[in-house]
Amino acid sequence: MLFTSVGVICIALGLVMLAADALKGRDSGWRGRSLYDLMTSPWMDSIPGLDALADWLRRPRTGVFLNAPISFMLDFVPQSVALIVVGGIIVWKGLR
Repeated sequence: MLFTSVGVICIALGLVMLAADALKGRDSGWRGRSLYDLMTSPWMDSIPGLDALADWLRRPRTGVFLNAPISFMLDFVPQSVALIVVGGIIVWKGLR
């Protein structure tokens, strides 16, 4: 049940972020902040494992041909929608 409640919290947080982005209007961009913004933010450097991914997204040294499509996909997905989807999967798995 604790696992399911974490999913519900993710969904609620995603909905709050989506509502905040909708209230800002079209001037700030219709998608709000993307996953690319999250992955390249400075605090990602303090998370073990994800710091290498964030550094690669900023300055690719290997696999340069993969950087553009991955960056595009991360920039296309808003953080709020990603949270709603991840929360939905967590709730679905928790209720199964």
